[in-house]
Amino acid sequence: MQTPPWLNPADPERQREVDEQTAARMGITVERLHEIDRQIAADQRARDALGPADRIVDDNPKFNKGFGPVTPENTIAPGEVRTHAANQTNYEFWTRLRVDYVSVTRGEELVGYLYGSQGGNSAGFLPCVAAHGNRNKAASYWQKRLAETCAMGLTPEEAVRYFIGRSSDAEYGGVAADAEVAVADTIQDLALQLNPGAPLGNGPWIQDGTSPTGSPADRSNGWGPLVSAPPKPTFPAETASSLVFYAITRENTILGYLWSATTENAADYLPRAAAGDAGVVASGLWKHRLQNAFGRGKSSLEALRQCRNVSAYAYDRFGLIEPDAIERLAPSLAALRDLAERE
Repeated sequence: MQTPPWLNPADPERQREVDEQTAARMGITVERLHEIDRQIAADQRARDALGPADRIVDDNPKFNKGFGPVTPENTIAPGEVRTHAANQTNYEFWTRLRVDYVSVTRGEELVGYLYGSQGGNSAGFLPCVAAHGNRNKAASYWQKRLAETCAMGLTPEEAVRYFIGRSSDAEYGGVAADAEVAVADTIQDLALQLNPGAPLGNGPWIQDGTSPTGSPADRSNGWGPLVSAPPKPTFPAETASSLVFYAITRENTILGYLWSATTENAADYLPRAAAGDAGVVASGLWKHRLQNAFGRGKSSLEALRQCRNVSAYAYDRFGLIEPDAIERLAPSLAALRDLAERE
């Protein structure tokens, strides 16, 4: 690539005026503006020096317009980015639904996870931080492969299974023929399982077409039929058995207690009175995890210990079971309730 024309202008005086106006709008000096221009030119030369196989190409106007001279061709028109996004044929990345996932491997090395939401329209690739190679290029490669399955009309669950046993890429890996489909409660749990200590975040407010409360994003047809659905089955919350339990904590504060009966199939979460509303809010996640374990046929003790080992999710809201937490024993549910009320 040649030096950009604004660094070697035909009319230096006119270019100086333009540069002064641009620098003033940016709140910097003209000299600083020129430094930025030179760095951009150097970055472009480095980009152009790459072979086609080493480039990540994206036709999103957000990435390939608005840099350099202000011309009609280089200006993002109102609504252009939204229109580009609407015309893309691919799944959504974010979801609050449970996901099916498979491992993407390169030989014996784990490259990442491919996931697809259960009953939704979300699918994506999570790269493994410890894997060799360019993670961004791996993510771009698998997003394009997912776009192909989306264009074929496959659901996210079907897309995950479609790649099992198909040809593997030498650089970005593949899904082995004997790979098993596993399930994760959330993509946040899945991300922390893959890359401990690197949380994914909660994503946008609207996911799967709804807000976190379940309100539909598209209300053009009203709120939809109002129905009363029975609660999902879960473990009994009463027992005459002794209990084992863990404290749910947040910043050294106990929010509540997650317990299981020792001789009966019962389990629940008890908010701690002294934690106030925070203890009650935390119950949502922990009761949900017990409910999911019950649905998968786990015993209450298995469910409790799975919760003990699961990665933290939205710790600042729901708390966690500390990695070094000790499983404690209570003689009865009444005794644990008394503990939750008085401490």
